[in-house]
Amino acid sequence: MKPCFKRPFFIILTSLLLLLNTGLSFAQDFKTSTQVFNTASINTIKLKLNEVYNLKIVSKDTDQIKLKTSSEGVYTDEIRLFTERQGKVFSIHSTFREILSSGFDKLSSNKGFSFSVELIIPKNLKVILYSNSASLQTSGSFSYLEAHLVLGNCGLLDFKGKGFIETIRGNIFVSAEKSTIKAKSNHGKVKIATGFSYGPILKLTSVEGNITVKHRF
Repeated sequence: MKPCFKRPFFIILTSLLLLLNTGLSFAQDFKTSTQVFNTASINTIKLKLNEVYNLKIVSKDTDQIKLKTSSEGVYTDEIRLFTERQGKVFSIHSTFREILSSGFDKLSSNKGFSFSVELIIPKNLKVILYSNSASLQTSGSFSYLEAHLVLGNCGLLDFKGKGFIETIRGNIFVSAEKSTIKAKSNHGKVKIATGFSYGPILKLTSVEGNITVKHRF
């Protein structure tokens, strides 16, 4: 006689197997990595991070550069970061297959894909960033911070230093103590708290995004 399973039991068993397989797939599609670099004589960091979802930069009392990455989704193996040191300049750039060049928004919505980067760096370095997709968040002191963002927002928290921030679609938020703020948005709103007329110059510009500047908490 052939074994017979009741229908409810079969449905439950099938559902459990699907959940287990899905969980294994998620585990396989999430990856993290950490690299540490010596910063002796480094004064500039250049970043070209296309198809990256989020970038966080923290400047603090340290003598190293710590690079952390996390990726999730079906394209976790398709983006790589390459580092290079030339004299006093430390560079990081992303490389990716042609399938990713169609744009982060399309990929993330259809495939649940994300690639995030966190940098912990010494205080008072010069940082220059270009990205077609990343949102940027920073905290701490920079000798100079320059960022060119297409899709992403920009948040400078407890910012100290000179800088130039440019976004196309993204909003810009700044909390600072002493800065001379020069801000302009072609199609967005600009709100600047009073008292930002002395200190290092910070230029903020956007095509579509809003710009907000407040005193640090």
